[in-house]
Amino acid sequence: MNAFAVGGSEDNGRNRLVVLDMPGYGKGGRAEWGTQIMKYLEKRKELKGTFLLVDAEHGVKKSDQRLLALIKELGIPYQVILSKADKIVFPGSRKPSQEALEARFSSLRRTMESVKKAIQPDSEDDGGAVGEVIACSSEKWIEGRRMGIDEVRFAMLRAAGLEHQPYTRLASPVEIVPHEELSGHG
Repeated sequence: MNAFAVGGSEDNGRNRLVVLDMPGYGKGGRAEWGTQIMKYLEKRKELKGTFLLVDAEHGVKKSDQRLLALIKELGIPYQVILSKADKIVFPGSRKPSQEALEARFSSLRRTMESVKKAIQPDSEDDGGAVGEVIACSSEKWIEGRRMGIDEVRFAMLRAAGLEHQPYTRLASPVEIVPHEELSGHG
């Protein structure tokens, strides 16, 4: 497990977000890693949520379904991130035409819907799922930003209760004047 502290230098670190990367339940995983991950998920009181990365090219696999079943059983809120979405949208090295790009984004949307149906088959019972499936790529840049990374960041902040909530200035109280006084009948 790899821990990354994000922010929180003020307040003696009380508002610090710690992102914990838990690799290894899929390809190349080891049974002892899975055991440690489940111990952590079961016993960590400060845990606000989990994010499951699902490969966009392969969709939800049996190992993903098993892990989600355990997360649901533990009552941990979770969100699914569809990783490597660039493999669907930009499968080659050439820049696709606008028409091809639109068709590929449609394919990505269909993949996202199928993932959502696989993890949340009953729309009445979300089973702890929060938010929509997020598609992202750590490698592909679109208009100066990595595809979906800002959305993942925001979802993590929201899960930890640290999203920005702008101050809303309320209007000053005003005197309420009855209609009769306004019309001169009072």
